[in-house]
Amino acid sequence: MGCDIIIPVWNQLQLTKNCIEHIVKNTRYPYQLIIIDNGSEEETQRYLGELSRDNYPQIKLIRNEVNLGYVKAVNQGLQISDAPYVCLLNNDVLVGEDWLTEMIGIANSDAKIGVVNPVNDEIDSKSAEELLRYKTEKLNSCHDQFIEIMGAMGFCMLIKREVVSKIGLLDEIFGIGGYDDMDYSRRVWQAGYKCVKAKGAFVIHRVHSSFDSLGKKRKRKIGRQTRALFRKKWGTIPRVAFVVSNPSDDKSATNKIYDRAHNLARNWNIVRIFLKESAVSFCPQHESITLIKYPDRFFLFRCLGEILKPKKKRLKFKTVFVDDLRLARTLRIFSLIHRTKVVVI
Repeated sequence: MGCDIIIPVWNQLQLTKNCIEHIVKNTRYPYQLIIIDNGSEEETQRYLGELSRDNYPQIKLIRNEVNLGYVKAVNQGLQISDAPYVCLLNNDVLVGEDWLTEMIGIANSDAKIGVVNPVNDEIDSKSAEELLRYKTEKLNSCHDQFIEIMGAMGFCMLIKREVVSKIGLLDEIFGIGGYDDMDYSRRVWQAGYKCVKAKGAFVIHRVHSSFDSLGKKRKRKIGRQTRALFRKKWGTIPRVAFVVSNPSDDKSATNKIYDRAHNLARNWNIVRIFLKESAVSFCPQHESITLIKYPDRFFLFRCLGEILKPKKKRLKFKTVFVDDLRLARTLRIFSLIHRTKVVVI
């Protein structure tokens, strides 16, 4: 048993050092590092070479003379990996204590779990160690707990070997990176697996450290391009709303509504559930479900306003499920404005 941790590196020497030092310090599960030096400059190249020769025998190092982009670099690592688990890790991540053991425990808890993310936060370097200690201790109570997610994020993504064998490598149409992780997550779901977040594993991610060095204009351009590629391949992710104005005293009836919302979230829909403030809340079992509460007195008015907001300000819902006939009739009158399917539940 073991895990191959794949880390693409393009300069960012200090971040890379910190990343590797935290892996060594906080990882008890057997692992091997597969580092792809993606055309780094001399100082970073020398550091990685010294690591592989001397201090860290559990390292495989691949050197590219030019930056091939994140996706190709990761695929190079996946092609030489043979461990039962593989973890894609950005070099701007600091891992907390026992992060990998917790994530692999979650992966093993359910045969249908294919990909695992940790809980993460962003922080400046001055308070990173304090945050790591605080959050890791706080999340001890969440040991062996997880929540389903729609798309796993590639900054720290644990994948079972059987998943890689079944669906293959990252899609290289995403070039330097961006939406490659969402695309992979969609393929994971298509193959019958789930993506989840381990509530007891924590890392710090300094978001876009490498992308920021490309400059704002190029970063925005890459973001637009990769988003367009994802939408061309999979379409726009639908948004669905539930307006529950009259929660039933019959728990089984209410649970049917929530089960329906959960199934939609599992099938790549973003779900919002509107509830009255007086209604009993529940804990969503999927991260793509958001609960929104409005005051009882203005509930229907606020829900109507949310759906009929000006086009540039509102979220476009594909379907709105409602349990109030008056609201359903009103929404259907204004259907030319919101162009949303209205379903009475």
